[in-house]
Amino acid sequence: MTVFPRHRQHGAVLVIALVMLLIVTLLGVGSMREVALESRITGNLIEQKKLRNAAESAQREAERRIAGAESIEDCSMVSDIPCYHGKADTYDYDFSDKENYSGLDGLTTLERDARWYIRFIGGPYNAGGGGTNDAGNAGGALAGIETAESGSSFFYEVNAQAYKDGDEDDTCAPATLCLTSTTLLIKK
Repeated sequence: MTVFPRHRQHGAVLVIALVMLLIVTLLGVGSMREVALESRITGNLIEQKKLRNAAESAQREAERRIAGAESIEDCSMVSDIPCYHGKADTYDYDFSDKENYSGLDGLTTLERDARWYIRFIGGPYNAGGGGTNDAGNAGGALAGIETAESGSSFFYEVNAQAYKDGDEDDTCAPATLCLTSTTLLIKK
């Protein structure tokens, strides 16, 4: 019969296994946090792209309406679209008087809500390089376009805003995306 010497076990294997388990758990938790953060970042990027697409669509709709117009009048005088909402003498946004995006066909919808408005910048500027701004013209751009010669240019500011599910605001808030462009109308 063989006799084995009795050794006391100190539990070193157990301690090493517990340390390894702790390290693997910490790595797993860290990876899960990283994946959750990347998912939130990706979601925010997708939302920003949807808002940008909607705002650009609204902006392009207003620009196309300007390009197709014979003249653009002050909205306080007429209700035809397109019309402009005052003079662009500040950089502030005011979407209280706006047109909701509907596309040129009136039926187009977007993933996010969008709207736009137009402000008058100046004109008429004739093809020879001369011209006036609207400052001395009591009739505004309407009187200017009636008396302007063919080929005269009138400049307009187009402001567009996109927002998600009731986040609309009459100014540009953090939950909205606003864009501004300048376009012109040449008298035919």
